Amino acid sequence: MYLCTNLRVITTFQIYTQEFNKTNPFIKFTTTFMLRSLFEKLFLFNKLPISQFRLGCCFLLSFFCLHLATYAQDVHLSQFYNLPTYFNPALTGATPHYRATVFYRNQWAALPDYQFGAASFDYNWTDAKSGIGGYFTYEKNTATGFQNMTFNGLYAFGLQLADGLQLRMGLQGSLASRSIDFSTLVFQDQLQTGGGTAEKLPRSTTTFFDVSAGGVLYSEKFWIGASLHHLTKPSISLLGGTDKLAIRMSVQAGGKFNLSPQQGDITLLPALLYLNQNTFQQVMIGSNVMAKPLIFGVWYRGFPIQTTPLGSLQQDALSFFGGLTIKDWVVGYAYDLSISKLKGSGGSHEISLTFAPKFDNRMRNNTLHIPCPISF
Repeated sequence: MYLCTNLRVITTFQIYTQEFNKTNPFIKFTTTFMLRSLFEKLFLFNKLPISQFRLGCCFLLSFFCLHLATYAQDVHLSQFYNLPTYFNPALTGATPHYRATVFYRNQWAALPDYQFGAASFDYNWTDAKSGIGGYFTYEKNTATGFQNMTFNGLYAFGLQLADGLQLRMGLQGSLASRSIDFSTLVFQDQLQTGGGTAEKLPRSTTTFFDVSAGGVLYSEKFWIGASLHHLTKPSISLLGGTDKLAIRMSVQAGGKFNLSPQQGDITLLPALLYLNQNTFQQVMIGSNVMAKPLIFGVWYRGFPIQTTPLGSLQQDALSFFGGLTIKDWVVGYAYDLSISKLKGSGGSHEISLTFAPKFDNRMRNNTLHIPCPISF
């Protein structure tokens, strides 16, 4: 009896959240996490056996995993400055020699695991006034068995506009694969029979090609850029439909200012990142301070001039960054403290490790290369 009553409550909540997602989509699986929290309260209050709790939770997850893929937004990163080619392919090769980065993000540590990882490499091809590179990303949500992998090739070409001023234009080609492990889910008929499901399951994997482009203008003191991702609007449906991945527009800007009498002792690195995808908008603004070998900073992420359908300000998190430079190595850690209505998330954690030599033998040939100040 308690199970039936609770399912009626959840069904009503499902209908509401479907409409909510259409008007203001959250990041992947936000609704799934909210449902899990509500399920815990209802089932623990009624003291139902844990087996029934798991079955009910899996039933709702199976319902939402197919809907949320449609309204999903791209991953946002707090340390966007440590994975610059993810946001703008024009930043490929905008480094004195080459740059290799590994990156990890654990989203909402106290809720069902959502994890993101990336590995990136780009090279400054000085003779061709170009940059080449690529990066790999991997996303996984253990609660639903959702996985997303991308393989991305990068190319950028640089033009010297004036002394100390460079314009770079970049292209990105991507091959992506999305999948859901249906064996981790429990469907409605299984709640009744306790056996296997009679549902006709759709394909569990979809693969698509994508194209992105961007440009960046910079000197040794400032940089400003813009990019467009998912220009082909690829279909991401696992149901054979026409669900399109919306174009993501991004605008980035920042600077690098010396605050000490001795060059480079204390440096201020403010930056701004604006994202727009479908109806989703977000701004990340803040600054890092580098007092070698230490780096620390505070950042705000949200869009407070807009409200959610619930009437609250659209705010996400405060991000606190700490890092360490050791010769050509930079290691960074960021913690996101949620300031939204989402409670008990445990915050989010990011770790990055970058190796980027500042000089090499080519610098002796009076190269016109200008290092982009997005880097430490």
